Amino acid sequence: LCRALKERKPDLLLLIDYPGFNLRLARQAKKEGFKVLYYITPQVWAWGKWRLRQMKRWVDRAIVILPFEEKLFQDVGVPTTFVGHPLLDIVHSQLSRSELCHSLKLSPAKPLIGLLPGSRKGEVERILPLMLQCAEEIQKEIKASFVVPLAPGIEQKEIWKRVKHRYPRIGSSSELRIINGNTYEVMKNADLLLVASGSATLEAALLGTPMVILYKLSPLSYWIGKRIVRVQNLGLVNIVAERRVVPEFIQSSARPSLVVPEAISLLTDEDRRNRMRQDLKEVKAKLGEPGAPVKAAKAVLEEL
Repeated sequence: LCRALKERKPDLLLLIDYPGFNLRLARQAKKEGFKVLYYITPQVWAWGKWRLRQMKRWVDRAIVILPFEEKLFQDVGVPTTFVGHPLLDIVHSQLSRSELCHSLKLSPAKPLIGLLPGSRKGEVERILPLMLQCAEEIQKEIKASFVVPLAPGIEQKEIWKRVKHRYPRIGSSSELRIINGNTYEVMKNADLLLVASGSATLEAALLGTPMVILYKLSPLSYWIGKRIVRVQNLGLVNIVAERRVVPEFIQSSARPSLVVPEAISLLTDEDRRNRMRQDLKEVKAKLGEPGAPVKAAKAVLEEL
């Protein structure tokens, strides 16, 4: 890419996400005198605040998608444009609850719980077993239905095989569905979500669905992460809210004995669910308005 910059001599270099690679490229581009813009900036607010100095030296403008990032970068002298979150243009549901339940052969009268264990294979292998254990315990107290909408690239047959072998009680239940697709339909129409920390927490917030956040890392990754990450909350929905509006169970606290009572409380306490829905509306409002890609493109054109 450095060779391509020298050969093609672009008017502007637009970097998107992926700081481990892109900041190195930004440094080389600035050495060659190119204008550099960065869209979806490094999460320096969580870790690596030393990268703010790099951004100031190597980036002409930051185009950010989280509201608090604008002040963060401007305070160190990086011209910054907040364009809103791209998920606002993507997240929507087309099926009603009755249509979804009919397609899955589930009763719309029963509480519906979505299990979202993440989008990467390693995440699913660590987090789905915990969610299934929670589902088994919840089912003892509440006659509910459970749906696992798998991310693209996760094999449905392989997951079913493991579930039936390791979790025969829930695996043989007529109230469990493991599906590909319809993720937003499940998220929108569920009464509650057990969701892995990540962008899915923002997706759930945009759809207004109450949730409990779970996350587990390998012991070594967690040990390293605790020494690097400097945020009070791990879930993006809580980070944007700047307070804990959704319960989080991370690493050693991510166990059924703690998660299940919280889930049952949310399922049985309508006032609490409504308060959480109101908090999620406030999070959605903080994320700006739809049209982030168009606004980002306009910021690029202004620099040109």
